[in-house]
Amino acid sequence: MCTAVWRRHAITRVFWDWFAHLETWWADHELVAVVGESGDPQHQAMLPPGATLVSHPNQPLGAKFNATLTAARELEADAILIMGSDDLFCARTAQALLEAYPATQYSALRDLYFCDTPTGRLGYWQGYHQPRRVGEPAGCGRLLGAKYLDACEWKLWKDAMTRGMDHSSFRTLKAVDATPTLVTVKTIRGMAVDLKGPDNLWNFRQVGATPCDESVFTDLPELFADVRGQADRVANFTMAGAQADAKS
Repeated sequence: MCTAVWRRHAITRVFWDWFAHLETWWADHELVAVVGESGDPQHQAMLPPGATLVSHPNQPLGAKFNATLTAARELEADAILIMGSDDLFCARTAQALLEAYPATQYSALRDLYFCDTPTGRLGYWQGYHQPRRVGEPAGCGRLLGAKYLDACEWKLWKDAMTRGMDHSSFRTLKAVDATPTLVTVKTIRGMAVDLKGPDNLWNFRQVGATPCDESVFTDLPELFADVRGQADRVANFTMAGAQADAKS
């Protein structure tokens, strides 16, 4: 799994709690966290056992994420899960990604939910529907086979990228004929959520998610599976806590 961390310590703690459950859900596969990190001792202390630390400046973000792919290639990874360190998905979604993967050796999420952690507001995003982005998956939760990474020399993003990361990598993969098998989270009654805090490239308002109430958490039987406590932590995340994290 390739990810990058920067500030947002409280949210990142939730992310690593989730990763421990992902290791259980995908116990039949060897899962190694490859983490782009920018010299923050707090983040270094949070890393799970066996993680590969990739030291890299936070900007430009394209170069930072590409550096994690280079490290994964050195580990001879046969597939990569790309995650933001503010993204989580439930056991049902995890299983759906695995089941969709063999069709094209590239499975990904069509849609996801957003949670504004300072306020607890929730929203549903149905995915990209602009003509030039039809078939493009969400940035998080992409499970990608090494054959496509080999074809693009393990470099999905332009190094200079700081925004537009999803579309940059989509174009790179499209150029090597990589077509994702998409999982629609809402259809499978699963959950994938992006936790918005004070240090995101795009804030809750900008993503254009359709507001929804907390029943999306309570009504879905496998929301985070055993990670019920994390859902509570998300719902109860306070503005004061977010501000304290931003200052640390």
